[in-house]
Amino acid sequence: MRLCYLQVLKLYAWEISFQDKVNAVRLKELDTIKRLAYLQSANTFFWTTAPVLVICLLFVWTLSSAP
Repeated sequence: MRLCYLQVLKLYAWEISFQDKVNAVRLKELDTIKRLAYLQSANTFFWTTAPVLVICLLFVWTLSSAP
């Protein structure tokens, strides 16, 4: 029975260092997820506004090239 208590104490001793490692991995994962979210929002913005920008640029180009 005493060996069981020792194992429980040993597990609790490792808990803090293991928790620190898990938190470090979670912070890296969260940073990666944030970067991907920013990239996805920039990509969506670009592809949503691209047709309007092309039309506006063609209109301005047509007006500027008229005699």
